[in-house]
Amino acid sequence: MILQTIREKVEAAAQEFEDAKLQSAANTLIGISRIGNQYLNEKEPWNLVKKDREKAATILYVAAQIVKAVAVVSAPFIPATAEQLWQTLNLAGSVHTSRWEEALKPLEAGHKIAKAKPLFQKIDADEKKLDEMLEKVRVAKAI
Repeated sequence: MILQTIREKVEAAAQEFEDAKLQSAANTLIGISRIGNQYLNEKEPWNLVKKDREKAATILYVAAQIVKAVAVVSAPFIPATAEQLWQTLNLAGSVHTSRWEEALKPLEAGHKIAKAKPLFQKIDADEKKLDEMLEKVRVAKAI
């Protein structure tokens, strides 16, 4: 089952982080995200919602559980984004005060999430804009 796979990945990430294997923990985080993305793409709840509302709801529940795991595991790497995920999931407190086990704790049935907002800004493939962004980073690092 997908949630068991997520559990194993979260436990692996926690151990990797504990062992200061940050690159490995980051790769495990990316793996969790890919599993969630693949799950949604395969299950297509947006197509199911009119035919089988209950099945679509179950798929979205599982997806929310995966997002919760991503929020907890990503907190050490991208703290602001992790907190945004936590708030979008409409969870109490802060992701930064939660423990690794919280990633695996099931959401209550019927849990309502907030309206999602984009977490990242899309970067145009315009080479001039990319060069300008890189220059801003270089200048900020020099300061």
